Amino acid sequence: MATKLPLMECILHQSITISDKKYFIYFDIKETKISIIVTNVSNTWHTDALPSNVFPVLKIDSIKGLKEFLTKNLQMAVKMSFEDPKLYLQIGTKQLLKLELNEISDSRNVLFEVLENVSQQSHKVEMHCDTLQLKVSKLESDFLKGDTNPMPLPERRKGRQPKIKCPEGASLINPSSKRKKLAKGVNFDD
Repeated sequence: MATKLPLMECILHQSITISDKKYFIYFDIKETKISIIVTNVSNTWHTDALPSNVFPVLKIDSIKGLKEFLTKNLQMAVKMSFEDPKLYLQIGTKQLLKLELNEISDSRNVLFEVLENVSQQSHKVEMHCDTLQLKVSKLESDFLKGDTNPMPLPERRKGRQPKIKCPEGASLINPSSKRKKLAKGVNFDD
């Protein structure tokens, strides 16, 4: 059973190292807008993209498809090139997403917003992990007690029994009439 983590709710982020500098890539994906921020703390670049512009390039048709593409390609297929004050970001190998980001002069508020969103996201993941840990410890204690099936399955019918139980001696087809008595056979001793 796959568990859906809240990590993929709307925010994706990845850090990469290019020529001994660490860059943090942040995606805030919504139905109406995709915000992309790249920072190395001293400089910050930003752009907003519309899903209608990104989807045809990647040949996808949903936010879920975009999240899958970014999750798969952010860890290994990212290229950056700089032309002062712009940054060009390329993501992907077969499908290529090219983005142009503009440098932000005063990026303090943007970085605070990014850090706040990432901390909220990590808090959600932490809460999810805590609930999973509680479930696992309960199952472990039930198993150690000998209760290997803590949640009983619903009882299934055996054979071809009627769904409706009728009183003894009543007919299932016509409940108002009584069943005929069984034949007792012929007595040959006479």
